[in-house]
Amino acid sequence: MTKSDRSAYFRKWREGHRQQNRDATRRYHERLKIEVLTHYGNGKFACVRCGEVRIPCLSIDHINGGGVAQSKVVGIGHKLYRWLRRENYPNGYQTLCMNCQAMKKYENKEYGKYLLQERD
Repeated sequence: MTKSDRSAYFRKWREGHRQQNRDATRRYHERLKIEVLTHYGNGKFACVRCGEVRIPCLSIDHINGGGVAQSKVVGIGHKLYRWLRRENYPNGYQTLCMNCQAMKKYENKEYGKYLLQERD
């Protein structure tokens, strides 16, 4: 079977098994996220600041900033997680929940193009 024959076969199979393929892809992305976040959570699947463990709340944080620039090159979500694993888990990342990311952003005054004025 040639490579093009194999591609055509799998394309046809995916068309006939859309829901099964969607479910498998969703499970793969969830396992990948858990694997990467566990690595950057110092071996625990949890926020390194507060200990939050709910999967929808957790994400990768760029310790020294620069996430927006990197997302334009690598992508976000599962694309970022795949890149981190492929690059053998480079330093400079940590697992944080969304609340801790927001607090870190506020504490470091990382407001992007929307600068907030200091309150008296």
